Amino acid sequence: MRRLVLVANAAPEIGHTYTSVVGAGLELREGDWLEGEHGRYRLERPLGEGGFGRAWAATSEDGVGVVVKQLKLQRMDDWKSLELFEREARVLGSLSHPNIPRHVEFFAHDGAAAHPVAALGSLQGASLVSIYVRVEGRSLEEHLASGEVLEGQALTRLLDALLGVLEYLHSLAPPVIHRDIKPANVILDAQGQPHLVDFGAIKNHSREGSTTVGTFGYFPMEQMMGQSQPASDLYAAAMTVLVVATRVRPEDMPLDDQSGKVDLAKVGAGLPTGVRAALSGMLEPVVGKRLGSAALAREVLANPGGALAVRDTTALGHSDLRLSKIANACIGVGGGSAALLYIVFFDAFSETALVQLSALWIAPVLYGLAAHVSMALDKRNAGSVAAAVTGVGMLLLIAFYVVIWPSL
Repeated sequence: MRRLVLVANAAPEIGHTYTSVVGAGLELREGDWLEGEHGRYRLERPLGEGGFGRAWAATSEDGVGVVVKQLKLQRMDDWKSLELFEREARVLGSLSHPNIPRHVEFFAHDGAAAHPVAALGSLQGASLVSIYVRVEGRSLEEHLASGEVLEGQALTRLLDALLGVLEYLHSLAPPVIHRDIKPANVILDAQGQPHLVDFGAIKNHSREGSTTVGTFGYFPMEQMMGQSQPASDLYAAAMTVLVVATRVRPEDMPLDDQSGKVDLAKVGAGLPTGVRAALSGMLEPVVGKRLGSAALAREVLANPGGALAVRDTTALGHSDLRLSKIANACIGVGGGSAALLYIVFFDAFSETALVQLSALWIAPVLYGLAAHVSMALDKRNAGSVAAAVTGVGMLLLIAFYVVIWPSL
């Protein structure tokens, strides 16, 4: 008899020690009724099978279509699949969005009865079972296979709805990162609304391990390095929409030789203006140049003619870096000048001279601070704004010296 032991410190997120003894276990068959903790489900047809379990289309006893996912512990040889399976069930149970399947229940099963997940360690031949509402429709992958093309307003609505889902997921604390957005994981219902499914690769903690998950071609470089973040989902969603719109697979996308970015001028010439503008910002290979949030991408989609959509992000990045260095240098010089003036040479100057010399440190410090604030507010001409603020500050200092200082 083989025993599988999964130790808590090997899978810290789960926080249990599971010992499963191989036995008959739970065997699912078409037409059977599965008894859960809170309902009964009639199995209709298998949807897919992996190394450790299967997914079934089923119907609850009250007539709701559901998906039944089973994970067989006795077939596992490491804890990672268990961690991902339990994390998916736990996180899905906490989500509430019309474009995400509603989670129904999560339990352990030994082939005879359902049990709380906490009892898993004492069960023979145990399986974990997760049940969520089934989305009726076809995946974008199926649309691709059938030769259908989404374009115009349908494409705009698709991208906007996907961004709405990501805006919700990424606004949670901690943010939930899907990590495997692709045509097969987006289902269109009868009304054309997309539903994001298969959260098996989900990440909901910024300090999780660096395991790389996802589907090659749809995730960006930082995710390949195990450093996924909300912007990684933006890239995957953009690639998904672009593939659906152009019927060109990621590995066949033309790339710009200089930047490594998908060349939308070649592959996306017929896209709606808003879609093209949003995809351009979402498909930046370097995460720091990519649109920073789903909300921002929706703004670009709705207002493609705005400054944010048409600005040169590469030039902006270089300009911001250069201005940031100048601003830091100004603050450093100004601070050093103030220290020399008021500490080292304080006794060498009269009060009037100290006021006059204060411009030596106020001007550079004011410029540096104004530049940083302008960049934080995403001003296009942050350097010019900082110079204007500094000029106004100097005029106020002169007015103080000429009008107010003599009366003090």
